[in-house]
Amino acid sequence: MATHRLGSSRGRGKALDHDIVIEARGPARLGLSGSLTLDTVEGFDAAVEPHLAPGAVLTLDLTRLRFLDSSGIRALTLAARRLQPDGRLVLVSPTARLMKSLRLAGLDQAPGIEVVVDLRSSVGFLNEATRERLVRAIAAHPVVRGRLTRRLPNPVDDPASVPLEDLLAVVEDDAEIRATIDAVLESPEP
Repeated sequence: MATHRLGSSRGRGKALDHDIVIEARGPARLGLSGSLTLDTVEGFDAAVEPHLAPGAVLTLDLTRLRFLDSSGIRALTLAARRLQPDGRLVLVSPTARLMKSLRLAGLDQAPGIEVVVDLRSSVGFLNEATRERLVRAIAAHPVVRGRLTRRLPNPVDDPASVPLEDLLAVVEDDAEIRATIDAVLESPEP
């Protein structure tokens, strides 16, 4: 397993704001952390190059990627194009902030790109207040009580008493509930 720290010291000496760490996590699977920006896109391109063949599938774990600018969006788009016609770029576990950027750029609907949001892995980064807001929002959704009764081993009287990770396991495949979750994650703290 190889790990590469790539970056630049541009930006008034704040090198950490311009670093990306790319870690091989298996064949055609890379984990990204840091920022994918104009300063790091060249290193990103070099790291993904060996995996870009028509028909291949390249998976990028974005769980720890904290920032993506237009240069990063372009790099992802170009990587996906290189995998065409039958391949695809799989973006796994983008944070709510990154997901917003991906949606605004249209990458969540782009040909050759698949975005996989694993809510259970991303909630570990939430502060307690946001976790509580999320539990309340999910528990208040009309579909949740019935699903909890059918899927959890012990029926519950109050869905808000169920741990967040268990709630997410029950509801994450429902698009309407996912929209509720995304709204909570993207809204500012009260």
